[in-house]
Amino acid sequence: MRSYPHRMMPIIFFLCASHSFAQSWSPVDPQNILPMGKRDIIPQECVIYQMDYQLMKTKLWSAPYEYAQSLMSSNTIITVGLADGSADMFRIVQYDMMEAPLAAQYTDIKTFRGVSISNPYRVIRADWTKNGFRAVISDLDGKTYIDPYQRNDMANRLVYYAKTYSREIDWICGTEGADFNGGTHHEQRIVGDCEFRSYRLAVATTGEYSNYFGAMSSSQSALVMAQVVTAVNRVNDVYETDFSTRLILIGNNSSIFYYDSGADPYSGDACTQLGQNQTTITDVIGSANYDIGHVFSVGSGGCAGLGVLCSSGNKARGATGLNPPTGDPFYIDYVAHELGHQFGGNHTQNNNCNRNAATAMEPGSASTIMGYAGICSPDVQGNSDAYMHGISLQEIAAEISSTSCEAIISTANSAPVVSNVPNYTIPISTPFVLTASATDADNNPLTYCWEQWDPEVGAAMPPVSTNQFGPLFRSLLPTSSPTRYFPNITSIINGTNPTWEELPSITRDMEFRVTVRDLYDGIWGCTDEDNTMISVTATSGPFTVSSQNSATTWPEGSTQTITWNVANTTAAPVSCANVDIRLSTDGGLTYPTMLLQNTPNDGSASVMIPTGVTTTGRIMIRGSNNIFFDINNANITIEQALPNFTINLNPKTVSECNDGAVQTTVEVGQIFGFTDPVSLSVINKPPGSIVTFNPQIVMPGSNSTLTISNLTGLFGTYTPLVRATSTTGIKDSVFTINLLEPPTIAPTLLSPGNNSIDAVITPLLDWQTLAGATQYEYQLAYDNLFANLVTSGTTSIDKIQITAPLIVGQQYYWRVKGINTCGNGVWSSAFTFTTVSCLALMSTNVPINIPSSGAPIVTSIFDCPLDMVITDINIINLTGTHSWVDDLKFSIIAPDASERLIWDRPCDNHDNFSIQLDDEAANSNWPCPPTDGLTYKPTNTLSFFDGKHSEGIWTLKIQDIADQDGGSLSTWGLKVCGSLDCQLTVNQTSGTGFGSLPAAITCAGVGDTIRLAGLLSGQTINVGGAPLVLDKNLVIKSEGSSINITGSGSRVFEISNSAQVEFVDVKITAGTSMSGGAINNPGIVKFKNVTIEGNPSVPGASLITNTPGAQLFVAGTCNIHQ
Repeated sequence: MRSYPHRMMPIIFFLCASHSFAQSWSPVDPQNILPMGKRDIIPQECVIYQMDYQLMKTKLWSAPYEYAQSLMSSNTIITVGLADGSADMFRIVQYDMMEAPLAAQYTDIKTFRGVSISNPYRVIRADWTKNGFRAVISDLDGKTYIDPYQRNDMANRLVYYAKTYSREIDWICGTEGADFNGGTHHEQRIVGDCEFRSYRLAVATTGEYSNYFGAMSSSQSALVMAQVVTAVNRVNDVYETDFSTRLILIGNNSSIFYYDSGADPYSGDACTQLGQNQTTITDVIGSANYDIGHVFSVGSGGCAGLGVLCSSGNKARGATGLNPPTGDPFYIDYVAHELGHQFGGNHTQNNNCNRNAATAMEPGSASTIMGYAGICSPDVQGNSDAYMHGISLQEIAAEISSTSCEAIISTANSAPVVSNVPNYTIPISTPFVLTASATDADNNPLTYCWEQWDPEVGAAMPPVSTNQFGPLFRSLLPTSSPTRYFPNITSIINGTNPTWEELPSITRDMEFRVTVRDLYDGIWGCTDEDNTMISVTATSGPFTVSSQNSATTWPEGSTQTITWNVANTTAAPVSCANVDIRLSTDGGLTYPTMLLQNTPNDGSASVMIPTGVTTTGRIMIRGSNNIFFDINNANITIEQALPNFTINLNPKTVSECNDGAVQTTVEVGQIFGFTDPVSLSVINKPPGSIVTFNPQIVMPGSNSTLTISNLTGLFGTYTPLVRATSTTGIKDSVFTINLLEPPTIAPTLLSPGNNSIDAVITPLLDWQTLAGATQYEYQLAYDNLFANLVTSGTTSIDKIQITAPLIVGQQYYWRVKGINTCGNGVWSSAFTFTTVSCLALMSTNVPINIPSSGAPIVTSIFDCPLDMVITDINIINLTGTHSWVDDLKFSIIAPDASERLIWDRPCDNHDNFSIQLDDEAANSNWPCPPTDGLTYKPTNTLSFFDGKHSEGIWTLKIQDIADQDGGSLSTWGLKVCGSLDCQLTVNQTSGTGFGSLPAAITCAGVGDTIRLAGLLSGQTINVGGAPLVLDKNLVIKSEGSSINITGSGSRVFEISNSAQVEFVDVKITAGTSMSGGAINNPGIVKFKNVTIEGNPSVPGASLITNTPGAQLFVAGTCNIHQ
């Protein structure tokens, strides 16, 4: 829990200014404000305004409700003062944050949300209570708060940045374990499913909390409700934006406000209050009448149960206390943090204070909500930034998906889509930049947040360049730019080393995730994410610019030499043959001008300086098709030159198919009024090509179009020189032409081999790399005509892992063709294979660093998605680096915690490992070093695991028994064979037996997807005479076409009142009942591209019955035919 040491309060000089602008806000001198009550919030810096509160209330009360009118079309506009002294205008709608009985009890309390007319990234969350107008404004620079200057003051308002108001006490957050979690977590599920969920929140208050705000009895409950509404409204500002969740106060919430600290049911200790709060809220409110509960107190710290959302008997295990219990430190650092635990989020800090190893993604104290900013030395900063780290979003998404107590708020938002970010290898001690590409079908504003994804513990904090593992880079506020520089570009320009952004100086891997949020209707959104792996190698680097590192002056239009230290970056594994050279004219913040593209990475290049004067020029050299770069260390002055001309090609590089012509624009610039004509020509043109300029003679200040045609049959890269000649001399520019052709041959398929009869049910489809192909299209089907596809898609690499288990004993067909921008190649001949009851998957929890100091034990996990009774298990592709492998012991730990030593210090002083382990291997004599990739018997037999269940978390434990030597685990995986208890792919039309729909429903777990195999296309599944009861959250999805589900009884499906079921691409023919012959729905049903047909024997029957309280959602093309 959070605790406070005694300390003397420092003397702070508060700087509050007053500014003037039109409409309802005007400046006020604090010395002219009459005292009316206690000042709860005193920021270090602020702006004080006097507001026309009657006008503001009238405006707010006229705002439409969000369910009646979208925010973007609201005509209610309010003016609000900002912390920089300016004002902004916001469109406003009302939203309900209280259930109807509570709203009827407090008619003068309302909540609002809005968006700036001038800035779509600036949104406002406001409330009107007994304290008048309060608001939080969020934009890309952070949070701005608007609060009463003092109690009982409706007119005067403090407007201040969140960063200027911080707590003066330390706290520690106590978190209970996950024993109360009632559902199954589905790792890697994204938040961006675009369901907008609401949960009924019960907030109790202790007597001390109520008394703090002047409420001594229930007759003054409006004083307490005003504070609770403001707190929850500000939490909603974060939760709606980050994971599409809204908290709504329950209808009788005031019945759990207490006013006598001696008689309330709370002891004052945060963690002790968890059980007290659970008992109190359940007894007073009733377990069925709320989804999550919390208690507000004064000065007791914070404590919460982990993952208790919707969990009967535990969902009110949350407590928050602070003195004073108001302002951003209370709302964000405390309430949003502790509620985050209840929603399933662990701590994210990598300091050793209540650290959670699996989620310790942030260096030091962390800076996001689920971290320990300001209280866990060394601290990144004093208070939390008001957003969740990506790992918190992932954990909360898993918790939400494992529960079903939410209410869905209907919206039409679509999730953003992030394109795959490639992996890169870069040199040590060299800056790099990551850029995401995302689209949104609704054209909503998008924000991007790049965060490191390395939670390993034990590294030095603050991070140092020699840390072999763990986070090196802090999280930063989401921004509208898809690009983040590492470290931040300002520090690179200034030559400083930021404490919480450290470039590695050793060989190691770093993983990063970009989270893209959209802002739908101005306030809430969905997310999409993508991860990338950055491998840093000490065999190259640092890559540095070696010229222009002191003040330099260049004339416009001149040719200048740029030099850099290649630092072995042309060699593997960086393998960067070319670089791009860019110019900045704003001091190094942006680099819009390409001086030279794809020039050889040989350490020197001549560039032509464009027109345009500046005193703050900088040069960036970046690896072509890579992310590492450096900039020169000093500003460059570009001066006006003597009359002359410049030449620039736009674009400088083209990649085209070799069936036509290529073009570029030759831009001839004018310097200082130069007017002599410029003649254009080409040197070293592609063989047999035809060159034309339009025009060939160009006047400075105009352009010519260069066309090089007759390229048919040419292939590869050509670098003709474009030459411009005039009275002041000759200027050349290289035009790089990459000529492509469609792949002309089919890829060679490798595995599973043709006619193989022992393929695993999670096969890796593998083929040879095809020259000229930039992508591959693959198909996996049930038939050799590929009419009934299991899966298909494209990939940029020469393999694809099938992760959704296939049907045991089923014959499959697969094929691949190459693709590039010039067209599609030809399909390979189809290979066929038949599956056996085995799966083989690789762990994604790699690489794992093996520290060189001490005698560390490190682990890597593997989540087996399928439950089998094991008959055979093998270790596959166990690879890594380590000097003296004799120091290492490897053990496997099963989901039931049973452990087996499989590798016991082989090979003395040899280095590294690449091996596979199988009891049935022919050879038990390992090679030394064990690096041939072949299969050998393990130290102890793996048959130890036979008879156990496969599903769950398997762990590879590596024990390094000696000091000094270190390394890394690169890859490992499991091949597991056994008997299947459950098959979620339906491949039988009968109503009974393995592979049938009823059998799949019976064995499915919460949140599973049941797939109707494509081989059933055009067929009917008959479930029999009894309806199928769906009593858990499921998705039933067709992989084929025209697959019909029917039954011979009264109805086909019966939905439990606690279940949420989604039907996708299916047809259901009703049974014989006159009411709900297809579906009887007391729960939540979602249709996407679904057809419901009536039973011909009962014309006019009702096909779907929704009982009171049930919900039905429809998407795509749905048809109901009675």
